[in-house]
Amino acid sequence: MVDFANRVAERFCERWPDRYLMILGHHQTIPPPMIAVHPNVMIKLACSPHGFVSFNRPLEDPAGNNWIFQRAVEGWAATGTPLAYYGYNPHSSFAHAPFSAGRRFHSDVRWLHRHGFVGAEFQGEGTLWGFYGLNHIVQARTMWDAEVDFDALQADYFRCLFGAAAEPVRALHDAFERALVTHEPMSRGLGGFLSSEVIDSGRELIREARDAETSVDVQGRLNVLGAQVAYGDRLMGARRTAETYHRTRDQESLKRLVRERDAIVDYIAANPVDGAYHLGGIGGQRGNINNFLLGHLWGVDKI
Repeated sequence: MVDFANRVAERFCERWPDRYLMILGHHQTIPPPMIAVHPNVMIKLACSPHGFVSFNRPLEDPAGNNWIFQRAVEGWAATGTPLAYYGYNPHSSFAHAPFSAGRRFHSDVRWLHRHGFVGAEFQGEGTLWGFYGLNHIVQARTMWDAEVDFDALQADYFRCLFGAAAEPVRALHDAFERALVTHEPMSRGLGGFLSSEVIDSGRELIREARDAETSVDVQGRLNVLGAQVAYGDRLMGARRTAETYHRTRDQESLKRLVRERDAIVDYIAANPVDGAYHLGGIGGQRGNINNFLLGHLWGVDKI
């Protein structure tokens, strides 16, 4: 791929000597090359979930397979190639369950800045907000100013969107992110960080927030958070069934898993909440849920 990019760069530099050709370091193309890279070629390194990153840990944490990504960054930097980054916010491998990672994304952008990256892009999706809103804001604001204070940024975000409910909503995000980043490193889907205790705590904090701020706008935003907690609860129940099937290969467990998968899709259809669900992705909502569950069903091609 680098040889091909070099030859393309030679051609277009005859006309545009001040431009760069960007190539993607993703899956098989993430390891640094063993040949020289044309000075007008730049690399966008993706934090691919399949072996190169732990979704729930900061990039600077070598836990899981993050060290592979760190080593790739060092190798590409040694070539003198300008570095850009492609990261994930929503992703089909965790079916868009509640994913609060504002502090982690703040750490990631600052780590990229320290390592000389000249740009970053985060995979997003236009209908998804709720737990993902803080992630979006932190990514954008920290790319604008790598020295931005996370606590102040988070406090401003919750104050503007949730008014008198800002404190329980902050506690909600902190609880979910703490559960996320302290879970075992995850590179094959979201894993089981959404325990029943975390879900119950989330529901209680949302109830506190509803009591604290009764305006229509804030109640609507709390509806998004509540729908994502309910969705995550159902998704984790199906995950536990998937684990049972993986362990026992019991056909009744597989049938129950199909019913639970379909019930999640039916629940979303019966409880439409704008901004709560990711309805696109690979294969639509059913496809996203399948991707998540199949991560725990080695040897099963489809549900």
